[in-house]
Order: sequence, then structure tokens, then C-alpha cells
Amino acid sequence: MKNPLDRLSWVRERVGLNSKAFAESIGLTAAGLHNMYTRKSRVTDVLANSVELIHGVRAQWLLSGEGLRVTDHHTLLDASEQALLECIKKSKGGKNIVEEFVLKELEDEIESSSVIYGRWLNQIATKGKHKEEDWSKYEKLRIKKEKLRSEIWDVLNNLREGGVKQIVVEPLLLAIHFKDRWEEIRERSIDYKQMQSFGLQPDFDEAYLTLKKIVEKMKGLFRLTNEQKKILE
Repeated sequence: MKNPLDRLSWVRERVGLNSKAFAESIGLTAAGLHNMYTRKSRVTDVLANSVELIHGVRAQWLLSGEGLRVTDHHTLLDASEQALLECIKKSKGGKNIVEEFVLKELEDEIESSSVIYGRWLNQIATKGKHKEEDWSKYEKLRIKKEKLRSEIWDVLNNLREGGVKQIVVEPLLLAIHFKDRWEEIRERSIDYKQMQSFGLQPDFDEAYLTLKKIVEKMKGLFRLTNEQKKILE
């Protein structure tokens, strides 16, 4: 392995990914990775750091061939955190698990509000105070919820189709999950720092603002007034 490109090929073989999957894992397109080899492009510090963060192969070794090949960020974690991470990796893969968890968490929260709203409608129905249009409105709100849910997927999928911009998706999911805690937690996020290292902060900020607006709309769909809540007490 005389040069960084040879060592990059060694990393891909080590992690057992095809060219397309490996390229996407480090923030490149398959074509971008292919062009690096055909043009004998330089492996940049940013790309080397991405390889280290994602696959645990040291950036210094990848660039120079010197020093230890492998690092393990897991050793910096609390034992319970490391165990959880290892369990996740043995299932479908950490990134998919995070996405499924965060979006299901949001879906469950909105669905819970929808159920409470439905209980309110049933309650006023027993008192003969409901109107037919109340149920019609409820059905329209549920349709609106699905439309907003699709808009969230559109934002995420558009980023995934934008080459290196796919790196923005993971910190976005974390930001949705942590909500008001995000600002104090984000500096402890490897995904967030990696996104910044690629100069994608503006893309993150724009997408985050869009998602926050969609999420707030979803949460407001089935929100009851204080007067309405009293009927359920």
C-alpha cells in the first residue's frame, strides 16, 4: 500500500462494503469515489477524518501510512453506552435504528394526541354537543397529519439524494429527538461535528428550520384548548 488511495481500498475491503455503499458511508457518491481513483486524486484531510469517524481507521495512517492503523472511539463511552451501541450494530445497523426510533417516537407522540382528541369528540357526543362537522374536521386533520409526515420524508430523502449532503440526515434526526436539549447536546455528537467538517452547516440549518416547522404543525393538529381538556377530566 504505497499511497493513500491504496490504503483507502484496504479500508473498503476491511469493512466488507461494495464501492457504492462504502462511498456513501464516507459522504461521497459512487461516481465521486470512482473519479478519485481514475484521476488519482488526493485523499483530503476531511475525507480521512470521515473514514476514521465512520470506520475506525486512523486518518493519520490513511494519509501517511505511519502510526497505528485502527482506533476505537467506543473506548471513550460509558460501558452501558458501548454495550448498547454494540447491540445496535449487531441488528440492522446503527443509522437505520436511529431513524426508525426517532420517526416512530414522533409518530407515537402525534398519534397519542390524535387519540385524546378522538376521546374528546366521543365525550361531547355522549352529551349531545357534537356536530357532524366535528368528525369531518377530525378526519381531515388525520389526512393532514399523513401529508405532513410525507413532507418530513421528502426533506430527508432529498438530502440523501444530494451526494455529500446525506451527512446532514443523522444530526437532523438527533435534533428532532432531543428537541429543546439539542443545543446543549449537539457538541457531543460525532455526526454533527462531521457534518460541520464538510461545510454543511447552512444545509443543516435550513433543513432543521423546515423540519421544526413541519413538526410543530403536526403537534398542533390535535391540540385541545384548556376548556376542551376540562371535558375529559
